[in-house]
Amino acid sequence: MFFWMISLVVCAITWIMIPPAQEVFWWIVIYSSCWQEGFRYLLFRVYSRYEIWVARFTSSASVFTTKDDAMISVACGLGSAFGHTCLFCVQALSESASIATLYTDSCSGINVYFSTALHCLAFGVLNCAWTVITFKALWENKKLYLIGTLLTHIAASLFTTIGNCAITLPLLYIMAILISIVPFYMYRGSHLRRID
Repeated sequence: MFFWMISLVVCAITWIMIPPAQEVFWWIVIYSSCWQEGFRYLLFRVYSRYEIWVARFTSSASVFTTKDDAMISVACGLGSAFGHTCLFCVQALSESASIATLYTDSCSGINVYFSTALHCLAFGVLNCAWTVITFKALWENKKLYLIGTLLTHIAASLFTTIGNCAITLPLLYIMAILISIVPFYMYRGSHLRRID
């Protein structure tokens, strides 16, 4: 969660420092998605260094199974998902004194609280799946999965700019379901990963 929040702070500072960026929403969406994926990569690198450091202080080489790797990446993904959910909820609660209980033009059928909850669920699932995919891809040096994670992150973020939740939410949920299948595909079978 820490790395995810730092990536958002970097994006916010950039948005404030470059006034023309405040008018071009598609650019800041793509830029922030790239920064978030960059910090996800940084999280993996910090964790990998930690694994090596711990292995040095144990009596023998550490061996991680498929299940261990999956649990580690899911835990990191849940941190990102939790951070994203907290940020969305704080945003909805900050609007509770004004329009949050009302219906908006973009989501005329549901109020802001319910719309925010639906977005939180979709992005929570996506953040968890993206982290699992990223970690597995980096452990096995599969660059295609990393590119796919970045591109789907950009696409999901751009979906939110459509301005009509009748289109945005189904697209996000279809993407969340499809992206959630990928980690199961990647973790099929078993393997051992050794840290000396």
